[in-house]
Amino acid sequence: MSFRLTTLILTAAALCISPPLTAAEADLTKWTVPLAGNAYVTKGEEGRRGGRWDQADMVRSVYFRVDRAGELTLSLTARVPEGTSKIRASVAGESFTVDLTGEGTTLLGKVRVKEAGYVRVDLQGVEKTGPVYAEASDLVVASDEKDLTLA
Repeated sequence: MSFRLTTLILTAAALCISPPLTAAEADLTKWTVPLAGNAYVTKGEEGRRGGRWDQADMVRSVYFRVDRAGELTLSLTARVPEGTSKIRASVAGESFTVDLTGEGTTLLGKVRVKEAGYVRVDLQGVEKTGPVYAEASDLVVASDEKDLTLA
């Protein structure tokens, strides 16, 4: 088989495996906010940064800053080492309850931030079948707001 034919076949196969981005996905900007250094326990052992997320009364608050109002899509990257968990995320007057299993990034929800400044996302465990709610590593923030800056 010639080199050109092999290249053509591999290119065609790659196009079949990887669907093209939609216009909405192409315009979406994503930021990863590591919980290390940006999240604190604000209820139940206040001030603690890390540790096990195993108590229902513990609230971990993640902070980031936006330069103006806009709609944000929030997701959590986490690993549930055993069983399943249900957690609640609260931000800007909205509350989202989601199920977590295994490892990956889970959509929390969409929220409209009304002005520039710090955004606080509270994470709290609701139910768990394993020893911990999750081992969360990052909050993923996405937006299609043109030129929005997140820090």
